[in-house]
Amino acid sequence: MKILGIVCEYNPFHTGHAYQIQKAREESGADIIVCAMSGPLVQRGDLAIIDKWERAKCAVLWGADVVFELPALFALRAAPDFAYGAVSLLKSAGASCLSFGCETDSKDKIMEFAALSPDMKDALKKGQSYPRAFAESSVFDMDTANTPNLVLASEYLKASQALSGMELYPIKRTNAHLEGAGAIRKRLLSGEALDDSFDIPACTYDALSGGIYNSSENISQAALFKLRNMPPSDMALCLGVSEGLENRIYECAQKATSLSELFSMIKTKRYTMARIRRAVLSCVLDMTYELAGNYPAPPYLRLLAFNAKTAGRYLRQLSDDSPLPVISKLADAQINDCLSLDISAQSLFDLGINKNAQRDYLTSPVIIK
Repeated sequence: MKILGIVCEYNPFHTGHAYQIQKAREESGADIIVCAMSGPLVQRGDLAIIDKWERAKCAVLWGADVVFELPALFALRAAPDFAYGAVSLLKSAGASCLSFGCETDSKDKIMEFAALSPDMKDALKKGQSYPRAFAESSVFDMDTANTPNLVLASEYLKASQALSGMELYPIKRTNAHLEGAGAIRKRLLSGEALDDSFDIPACTYDALSGGIYNSSENISQAALFKLRNMPPSDMALCLGVSEGLENRIYECAQKATSLSELFSMIKTKRYTMARIRRAVLSCVLDMTYELAGNYPAPPYLRLLAFNAKTAGRYLRQLSDDSPLPVISKLADAQINDCLSLDISAQSLFDLGINKNAQRDYLTSPVIIK
């Protein structure tokens, strides 16, 4: 059984994602496609726009066989740790190959891009952000190198190599799918009405049709209360916080009245906005360096959705053979610190859309029959 893994967020799922799943299966000949998908938190340092079960459901309806949740401890991390956590999860799920959307389908170019020159360290010392320092040491032009998909592709490659290698199937993004997830979110969060002009399938349209979209702005008051009362010494223990950033977060939190205002107040030339957003949410959730050190890779496989017809045998075999426990119900799970963080992250997400705080315990994996 050939199993292909895809690292994803599907925030939200659109037709370009459906194209990637289809092409990945065609090019790899995979029997099973397994996704490692971010849950309530996403890598850019935000809450997902709709919940994880809706996004996972769309992925399975459009060709994936199984979707596992990437724990929040890895979903809310810089590119190297995000990629390593996701690829490690897929490896534990039996994947022998990996696919991702990218600005190029040339494996050689991705390998060149991943082989950073020594100039990168010098650029970082001069105060440049990680993506810009990365881009200036790359084989691509600046506009191409600054694209997050290419940065992540190089990190997937390095993670794969560190985990004994996986066959890579990069899928080049096409002009047929010009509107990415970021553009869709921007339109919706700016108040634009959902209509047929959005490049999304029916399942995503249905999930968004209620007009309730989540973002970190929705949890501003709860987050600011936590930050205003959190000593800088405690903030300094949280992921992404270093070089005195804890003092800046604390001081700005006393004045800001929303998270968007806080992010803007904290912003400096040295730190990308994504880095700041991740650091702030890490403080809100007490996501510490110590916790990350205790879990260098995801310690479980949490099932969000699957195709009963195509994935039944795979899941039965995985339950017997996987080095990690497969979790389908929280009530039956052994709760460790990593899973406890996932539960807190989902509770924070649900607060943003006025949902039941116990929803993570009450919701079963989506089964497509």
